[in-house]
Amino acid sequence: MESITEFPLFRHLPPEIRIKIWKFVPQPTRVIGLLPPVSTWYQQYSQDMPRDSDGRELSPDEHAYDYRYVVQPQRHAIFSLLHVNREARAVWLSQFFQPPRQSQIEELNIQFGTPFINYDTDIFTIYDGWPLDGLENGIATGSRVVDGFIGLERSRIRNIAVCEFPRLIERVTSAISINTLPNLEVFTILSMGPCVFSPFKPKLVRDGLGLIVLKGYEMLVADVQRTSCEIHHLSTDIVRSHSFFNHARVFHPGSSLYPLQGHQNHLRSWLWHEMQAKNLDKAAGQIAGLWWSWLGYMLDNEDEGEEKTCPLTLDGCGEEGHSKREMRE
Repeated sequence: MESITEFPLFRHLPPEIRIKIWKFVPQPTRVIGLLPPVSTWYQQYSQDMPRDSDGRELSPDEHAYDYRYVVQPQRHAIFSLLHVNREARAVWLSQFFQPPRQSQIEELNIQFGTPFINYDTDIFTIYDGWPLDGLENGIATGSRVVDGFIGLERSRIRNIAVCEFPRLIERVTSAISINTLPNLEVFTILSMGPCVFSPFKPKLVRDGLGLIVLKGYEMLVADVQRTSCEIHHLSTDIVRSHSFFNHARVFHPGSSLYPLQGHQNHLRSWLWHEMQAKNLDKAAGQIAGLWWSWLGYMLDNEDEGEEKTCPLTLDGCGEEGHSKREMRE
């Protein structure tokens, strides 16, 4: 028996039934994050302009914006029910915030890549170790970190995500400002997939222990604007066992230090300290200043049940302070 793909009698149902059906349609998972134009990003971080699949250098962007909210997956830039008919639009429109297409905020031109934002379901992402507020010829020259959610209502944000920045934790935490998100419910680690623009293809090689591992290239955050991405929710088992998250993250800053599981513990520890009422916005600075001591404390396994002392000097740290188990759980 063939499955039914159309229901032409839908319009003849009572209005209250149709409205209930519209409300049951699930919204897609979307990631929304602020990025500068592609050419700006490459000038800032790698000095070399990006190239297309044929090796030709891409021309600089001619967009009249400093930063742009990029939406992925691109096919969900607009929730489809907003354009089905007037009835469906009336049911769903009130769920969305409609930002201006482009606006000037704090002397920065901000563009929104979607006309509709849902604070309840969208995941607002800090993609990169954050650029500063001043821009000159495409290079960040200011002294203040750009608000990672500039132009949005922080009090309405429920879901955020970060990419992996273990060495730039102070900039990232300034962009997030975790204590100004009163309704935050979900904190996600976003790991970029393989780089589709790299001339080097992933391959299987033997590491120093004789194990077969995947060697590839992680997508640069700037390239989120150049391709259509998919979003996958990964189990803890996959993160712990798959080569991509443990051996193949070539562009990941600090990739030689630890795999994704270690970075997860790192972020949990930062959040634990940052959310202590008396430690407002101090944890990241101390972690950055005591980087190697902190790294050894976080990543060394406990010996026979004994733990090292937290090297930070915040409330609750020190000889009689918390344990790593407290932070991780």
